[in-house]
This record gives sequence, C-alpha cells and structure tokens, in this order.
Amino acid sequence: MSTTWITPITNRQEADIVNQTAKAYLNAADLNRIEGNIAYLQAELQALQYPVTIEAPKSNWTRQDLPNTNDLKRICQSVMAFAAQYCRPAGFADVSILPNAPLEYTGVNRLENDLLLIKKAMDAMVASFKQSPFKSGATLFLPKRRV
Repeated sequence: MSTTWITPITNRQEADIVNQTAKAYLNAADLNRIEGNIAYLQAELQALQYPVTIEAPKSNWTRQDLPNTNDLKRICQSVMAFAAQYCRPAGFADVSILPNAPLEYTGVNRLENDLLLIKKAMDAMVASFKQSPFKSGATLFLPKRRV
C-alpha cells in the first residue's frame, strides 16, 4: 500500500447529493484515499515511535467492490484508534457510530476531517522538535574570550 498522503475531501454538501456531483458518491477512489491515509498515518507515527495498532487497511478497492458494515467498522475503528493511542485533537468527531446508521455525506466528512486533524497534530509535533546546528561527532569551537 502506498504511504502517500492524499488530501481528504471534507466539504461534501447536500447540494452535491441533489446535483449528483462526484462528491455525492462514495467510490473506490474515495475508499482507497481514506484507507491510504490511514496507512500513511500509521506508518508515519510508527516511524516517530508512536505505534498505533489497527487492522490492516484495504488498499485495492475497485469499482466492483461494495463496502459492507464490517469494512466501515474497520475504517472507523482505525480512525478512533489514532485518537485513543496517539492524540485526540480539538474538533475530533467520534466516528465509531457511523457503521450503525445510514452513511451520509456528513459522516464521511467527519471521518476524513478526523484523519486530517490527526495529520495536522502529527505535523505540528514534528515541527516542534528542536533542531540542533551541530552534527554528531562535530567539534565545537567556541570563540576566544576577549579581555
């Protein structure tokens, strides 16, 4: 599975449903993006020594695949695992109930927004790491003291 972050779609609206735009349908590209972003976050957090235990994301959704309740549960449980095992940023929505109700555009928006919030929190954490101008093994020369 590719571990490349793909910008989530978080702005689906009722007008998309009414006008039957591409955002009105949850398709294989959407599912591959969502599951790919889950894999990306897991790999990046693992590299930062923040292991998050989730069930392996599915990486090969096709047009013929139909997500079932178990697929949606797995996806939602993965998102909730990031909140439980890494951090729960402000604005994070509980998506654990999504598989138990009819899936609507607002739920998919919340799910993808949660992934985006986790990525932003991770990026902020990495940006906050102190950077040293010195390299391991480098000799440090201090200026001579002037009297």
